[in-house]
Amino acid sequence: MALISLTLQRNHIRALACFMAEADIRYYLNGLKVEASPQGTFLVATDGHRLGVFRDDSAKAPEACDFIIPAQLVKTVKTVKAGKAGNYPDILVTFDTASQLVTVGTAGIDTQATAKAIEGRYPDWRRVIPDASKASGEGAHFQPEYVADVGKAYKLAAHGVKADAKDKANPAHKINGTYTARWFHDGNKGTLVTFDGIPSFLGVVMPLRMDAHGEKPPAAPDVKAFASLS
Repeated sequence: MALISLTLQRNHIRALACFMAEADIRYYLNGLKVEASPQGTFLVATDGHRLGVFRDDSAKAPEACDFIIPAQLVKTVKTVKAGKAGNYPDILVTFDTASQLVTVGTAGIDTQATAKAIEGRYPDWRRVIPDASKASGEGAHFQPEYVADVGKAYKLAAHGVKADAKDKANPAHKINGTYTARWFHDGNKGTLVTFDGIPSFLGVVMPLRMDAHGEKPPAAPDVKAFASLS
């Protein structure tokens, strides 16, 4: 029995909320999975169609533990106010292994909320992440809102991250004024997504299976006919 305290980045939590379920019948998806250890922490969110993971080597726990923060506590992170310099404070998450209570707040008493951790077996996210080196590059169809949410998550994750255009191994997260995400397409299989300049993130988006019910992809439109009123 122990009280686990973790200091987590606000932008990581807000970005992962874009991938989190909120009213799913699979209740264990309605929250943010925390996988902490003395070596660091993984934060995971998924709704079964897309998944996001942040790795934080600086958030170390005295012992290994897993717990799921309920969605209502994750939402309180949005209410955290910026300091006088315009910077947002880190988020302090505490977990009581005896009572299973989770508290989310800041180092001060600006915002704080407590609830019981969600019980249930969270999906094995490591099995979901595909090997990008084996991706075929074959295109796929995606739900438009899933693509939009990836862009939103990138913008939230990049908040406060300093870009370094000279670092070719870890390029700036903003290229020509645009947030850049890399999609490693693999046909109807899950597509790996990475954020330029934010190597601590990996995501997966499942494409639409056009052949799941015997459907065929829509035919390409006749562009010349469309562009002509004659």
